[in-house]
Amino acid sequence: ESSPGPPGGAGKRSSSARQRRFPSTIDRYLLKYLLGISLYIALSLLILFTLSYAIELIDDLSDGDKPVSLLLPYLLFLEPQILFSYVAPISLCIGTLVTFALLARTHELIAIRAGGIGLLRVAAPFIVASALVAGISFAAHDAVLPYTNQKANQVRDEIRNRSPRSYRQPERRWVFGSQGLLFNFSDFNRTRQEFQDLAVFRFKPETFEIEERTFAAKATWAGDGWLLRDGWTRRFPAEGEQYEPFGSLRLDGIDPPDYFVQDWKVPDQMRYQELRRYVLDLERRGYDTRELSVGLHRKIAIPCVPIVMVLIGLPFAMRVERRGPIFAIGLSVLLVFVYFATLQAFGKMGEVALLPPLLAAWAPNLLFSGAGLYMTATSRW
Repeated sequence: ESSPGPPGGAGKRSSSARQRRFPSTIDRYLLKYLLGISLYIALSLLILFTLSYAIELIDDLSDGDKPVSLLLPYLLFLEPQILFSYVAPISLCIGTLVTFALLARTHELIAIRAGGIGLLRVAAPFIVASALVAGISFAAHDAVLPYTNQKANQVRDEIRNRSPRSYRQPERRWVFGSQGLLFNFSDFNRTRQEFQDLAVFRFKPETFEIEERTFAAKATWAGDGWLLRDGWTRRFPAEGEQYEPFGSLRLDGIDPPDYFVQDWKVPDQMRYQELRRYVLDLERRGYDTRELSVGLHRKIAIPCVPIVMVLIGLPFAMRVERRGPIFAIGLSVLLVFVYFATLQAFGKMGEVALLPPLLAAWAPNLLFSGAGLYMTATSRW
């Protein structure tokens, strides 16, 4: 007959099993803390971002003599972009650091350590919460944001008195020029000031019939006009159609690149599969797709930012225990600023071919996540 074990053995095993189970009582307590603080911060940030965008357009409303009622639909359509691209990751980062600062102030962290719960186990609810937010963010970026961004741009163009333009099919875009010309193109590269597959339609003022159509495989801004290459011109006079091919043709007196620069954000206005097919089609025809390829990979990388913010925030949360929530908020803002500055820098390097598009989109996430995991693993607990 085996002798019975020590009286407290079963209780210790039961307590250890409860700690490993997810979600445990402590997990729910930490999640409640994190979500309460993050939601409060998210609401504050949402109001601040919305006010900043509203102030940006107030002058345009007054200059263009537009009704203030246009501002409300613009801001409503812009809210998903603000929420999932900026507010959600920033609020989780701040919420993580502030949660640890408040728990340290009430000595609850000491009680958690005394219970034998490790740092990685304490970090589990924070990582799970960020993963859930990342999943929701990816779904929103793919299903909701393309539609709302198109609508927001349409309202903004109306506020700024811009000419009508298409949004439903970004792979074939239409823009009315300021001189009454109609432009159609497959892509416009803002960095090189270059069109791909440009077609220019000129109409008869009286009947609005097509008077002339000019097509070019490529059009580049030459300082005071557009230089068209490998194209043709069709004219439609009363006596019959005229066709004239050209290797190079200069068009003067039409809209400069600034007219088109801020109007197109294709990755933001297309779903992942739509953008992927668009990039593959342009690559097949030999066009430069570096900028679009970076945007394609960011379609997945950007929704993962909430996870990155929590991973990089955890090791710094260990260092704010005695400094209070105000210091935690300041440190969070600094981390967010450094991360987004790095994100923009790597994106630009990908667009100018200093980095492959995949690496340009994912390098900031990998660098900050790796640094956060390493610092968390080596932190004293």
